[in-house]
Amino acid sequence: TRVGRAVNKSGRAVNRKGAFTVTDGERHSQGMIIGLNKVPTSFTFDLTTLDEVDDIKPAREKFVRGRMTSSSLRLMAKIGTQRIAGRGMHKAWKDGSQGVKIHVCPSCGHEQNLEENWPKCCRVAVQKVPLASDPHCTNAGDFRHDDQGATVAVHDPANHYYFACVKCGTELDRSEKGFRWEHRRPDQVRLRNWSFRVSQFGISAIDASQIVADWVRAVADPDAMVSFRCDRQAMPESTAQKITDAILDRSRSIEAYDMAPRVRPGCTAFAGLDTGRRCWFFGREVEAPDVKRVLHVEQIALGNVVDRTAALCQLLGISVLFIDQNPATDEARTLALRLNGLENLTNWPKVPSSKDAHISFPSGLQWSGPEERWLNLRCAVVAFTKKKRGSGITQGFDIFEKGASTMFVPLIECNRFETIDRAVREFMTPLESVADVIHRPGEQPYVRTQPAMRLPRKGAGAPIVLDQLDSHLLVGSERIEEEGGELGDYVDKCENHFMLSNAYSAIAETIGGNAQAKPFAFAPVPRSDRDETLGERRRYPL
Repeated sequence: TRVGRAVNKSGRAVNRKGAFTVTDGERHSQGMIIGLNKVPTSFTFDLTTLDEVDDIKPAREKFVRGRMTSSSLRLMAKIGTQRIAGRGMHKAWKDGSQGVKIHVCPSCGHEQNLEENWPKCCRVAVQKVPLASDPHCTNAGDFRHDDQGATVAVHDPANHYYFACVKCGTELDRSEKGFRWEHRRPDQVRLRNWSFRVSQFGISAIDASQIVADWVRAVADPDAMVSFRCDRQAMPESTAQKITDAILDRSRSIEAYDMAPRVRPGCTAFAGLDTGRRCWFFGREVEAPDVKRVLHVEQIALGNVVDRTAALCQLLGISVLFIDQNPATDEARTLALRLNGLENLTNWPKVPSSKDAHISFPSGLQWSGPEERWLNLRCAVVAFTKKKRGSGITQGFDIFEKGASTMFVPLIECNRFETIDRAVREFMTPLESVADVIHRPGEQPYVRTQPAMRLPRKGAGAPIVLDQLDSHLLVGSERIEEEGGELGDYVDKCENHFMLSNAYSAIAETIGGNAQAKPFAFAPVPRSDRDETLGERRRYPL
């Protein structure tokens, strides 16, 4: 800024982005914030406050902590509404101590959190005074004694509403004396990583009638419901986000199990790998078309991804693994060579130019030109080359030069949206307008009513990676809102890695559904008649 250029003739600050004036009433100082268009590197702070974290680019936010290096305080505060589940402010709360308000019933001693018990925790005083016999609010926006019973009352601004114990119906105290904070991740408290969820339900200064009126509107309007979940309930839900916490809980409630050390008898296992500076492995086991389980999830360092992934395939009994082609292209190709038994191949055939061509490798991998598909496939790289939906999935060759040889590995080309959508739909049911017809041998086709994919249970002793899995599934199911309110492609460049690796495992199941896990073994076999004539015997993977 230049002297005399920061204010106009009247002495006011110029209307320029980033310019500001500071005054004590007599003296004035002009300045300009220069860190708006790039990451600031010259500021030093004791305290930083990030407002509305959902609107801050994650890549920029990560640099803020480094600006407090010279401070002995180093306090960062994040403030805002939770608009999108799994990212932004909601992610900040889940990554922290997860503090919630717990209201203790003065009559029966039952402990409850109001936002998690909405709408049943809200009642209407039929006799103008709270009674245990009062009806409770329902998901339909009216008041009943039972969710399936007759309507007792509807919203009226003149009604007296209150929050009550969901167990005995006694009125709860919403003031600061009526609750205590409970941190569901106490380990984060020791790390000084506090987070608090404050809903309007627990604020006594906000009239319950306002909340009920908004709920009635939300029941009839999906957009109003998004606003209610965000502003009133502090538990975000977006119409652009296909998977919610409730949907994940439903998939987890069908069957209580832990991640297995190996695929169960009678099941087939498939896996996907999303690569980058960190790599994300997702293994699934398939018992039936509508019975699938998360077998194993793991974050792997890029430098160890080849050896660790190969070991996991052996340990878990994985039949087929699909890997994204980029950005770790070399690692993906190395894995495809190793798992398909091509790593020690010295004389490579030419890439076929005719659709009638057929290639057979000593390991059993085959290319069928007439069918344009790979047989006995164990591993392939995936590329999102299909820009138009409905283009299907095609199989081909990922060709590359290595040394003096022209080599190739199996390539799967598909559409990004359809690939992710396939994995998302496995969590959906007819309640979300997803009707998948299941065909089982010897049975009549039927529409599944439960999620096809089941999740391992969480709780004490469960791996922390399951929290990451939930977060990635939530974030990865969000679709971009385009002009006119239409929903476009699934979001990109975000923490959705387990969603992508899950999607790759779903394609692996689709294409390699008849594959069976076989042990990785090596034995001496003749490579060709010419080798046999020369008396040469080399080792090739079976």
